[in-house]
Amino acid sequence: MVRNQLSGYLLRKFKNSMGWQKLWVVFTNFCLFFYKTFQDDFPLASLPLLGYVITTPGEDDQIQKEFVFKLQFKNHVYFFRSSSMDSLKISHALPMFVKS
Repeated sequence: MVRNQLSGYLLRKFKNSMGWQKLWVVFTNFCLFFYKTFQDDFPLASLPLLGYVITTPGEDDQIQKEFVFKLQFKNHVYFFRSSSMDSLKISHALPMFVKS
């Protein structure tokens, strides 16, 4: 049984991609699990967060959106954006578990 878990929709963008992908994200055990919808039983992917650093995007990132945070580990860079106030709970909780 998982005790500490947050979930909600976030938009994900890879460093070199153009668009944002809407995903149901579950944050538990220092890992993000990505699902197409909240009804899916199996994740599309997972991202263990140990070693990642969370920051806000810089000017070089050319992200002109609100509610965006950046996760980076070496050359692996991901951007996440909250699409609504409800999904902000994940982005507010991450700094407690990830280096900033």
